[in-house]
Amino acid sequence: KSLASGIPLATVLFGTSQMGIVVLPLMIFHQMQLMVCAVLARRYADRAEQAQAAEPARA
Repeated sequence: KSLASGIPLATVLFGTSQMGIVVLPLMIFHQMQLMVCAVLARRYADRAEQAQAAEPARA
């Protein structure tokens, strides 16, 4: 969402000739952020599943 609303703002602030230079690093960062968050979310979900599975064994 922020990238979609940021591209028109970048066009206004930097003009069309410099927009690619400004937007490309943001696009790369956004994709990396999504991938890292997906990996972290999977790890946390696995950790929660393991804790939940081990809980009845203790009782």
